[in-house]
Amino acid sequence: MVGPTEIMAIDTTLSNLGQSFDISPSGDYLAISDRVDQTSYVIPLDPDRVLNQICTRTRPITQSEWDEYLPGEEMSAPCSR
Repeated sequence: MVGPTEIMAIDTTLSNLGQSFDISPSGDYLAISDRVDQTSYVIPLDPDRVLNQICTRTRPITQSEWDEYLPGEEMSAPCSR
């Protein structure tokens, strides 16, 4: 669980970059807005939902990529397609 001190540090850093953030009342989403380029992002915080979105939008990881990014770890396909 992130405490008030961490939240304030994140808020200060983002504010200095021209960004702001908020967590939905349910705690399911993180909203980030950029006042400089006027973009906004809504990011789900539920790990299962995030994994589902990643698996839906990407191709399966190859053995070569797995070895590069997770050296020494046995390959375990995160997306079951």
